[in-house]
Amino acid sequence: ILCPPNTFSPYGRQLDDDTSCAPCADGTSAKYYGSFECVSDSGNDSMDQRAILEDLYKSMGGENWLVDSNWLDPSVSICEWHGISCVSSNEESVKSIHLSQNHLEGTVPASIFQLPELKELNFARNTITMSYQGIDEAT
Repeated sequence: ILCPPNTFSPYGRQLDDDTSCAPCADGTSAKYYGSFECVSDSGNDSMDQRAILEDLYKSMGGENWLVDSNWLDPSVSICEWHGISCVSSNEESVKSIHLSQNHLEGTVPASIFQLPELKELNFARNTITMSYQGIDEAT
């Protein structure tokens, strides 16, 4: 049986009576069934990050991108969306966005600067407008 949300085990499930799922400590959470560990709640709300990436997709003509694998699929982690790299496989927090030569068009939304762990953007060789309005929100 998979560990329910906000619990974890080294196996992501209960193997036997000796390996039960433990509750997450205060200030941490495990948002999905089958979690191997709990991660810090501070600044890592993946639902907000999902909304920011959805805004990017819609603002930049995502339906016309050359490759948009997994984008907007609610059953897929944002870390598995084409061009997205996360801090780690256990922490769904965007570290970099690489969408060069992918037929992006339009203006990059200012909300992109609200991604708390974002360190790198690569939109090279696309027809885009980049404004730095909102960059003061970058951490």
